[in-house]
Amino acid sequence: MNSNAIGTGQVDILIHSIENKSDITTHTHYDTGEVNGLRFSYYDDFDKIFKVCTLTDSEKWKFHELMRTFYTAKEAMEMSYRGGSHVTTNPQVI
Repeated sequence: MNSNAIGTGQVDILIHSIENKSDITTHTHYDTGEVNGLRFSYYDDFDKIFKVCTLTDSEKWKFHELMRTFYTAKEAMEMSYRGGSHVTTNPQVI
């Protein structure tokens, strides 16, 4: 790999982030995360939260599609594991 593939400043930031991961004080999830009432999972809100973003509009739509697909699959797998949605304490499955 060409050592000049990314700028030195970017490498310094990446190395700093990896070496100083203890300075991370919080994290959030795509489906529930919000900043000042704006939700990460809402396309229009995403643009308001991340005013400077290197993704194109097409890439942002792909990102949202993938994230929602992951969360939908996660919910389906959890339901399959539990044997139902368990809305009630005694579901009668046919």
